Amino acid sequence: MLALLTHPSIKAAAETSLDSFSLDAAYQILRRFNAQLPRLRALLFPLAKPPDSSFTDPLLQTIEHCFHVFPLPLCPLSQFQGHFQEPFLIPIPR
Repeated sequence: MLALLTHPSIKAAAETSLDSFSLDAAYQILRRFNAQLPRLRALLFPLAKPPDSSFTDPLLQTIEHCFHVFPLPLCPLSQFQGHFQEPFLIPIPR
């Protein structure tokens, strides 16, 4: 997730940090992530308002919000799942 905030493109982020994933798999994960932005934002908002952001992309704003609520060095995804007792990304019905 952090790579998406620090690289100029999804492809660059995937190539530098997801060695065990194919680029296609990274795009599939991001499609699931995008589909769940309203749910994720609704869960994060009561814990803390979103930080001021220089990003215009809602996906990047949500990642930034997640890091704001669940800061490093612990994994924000693990902290999210532990706090809410539900997966970060839920399966999308087909």
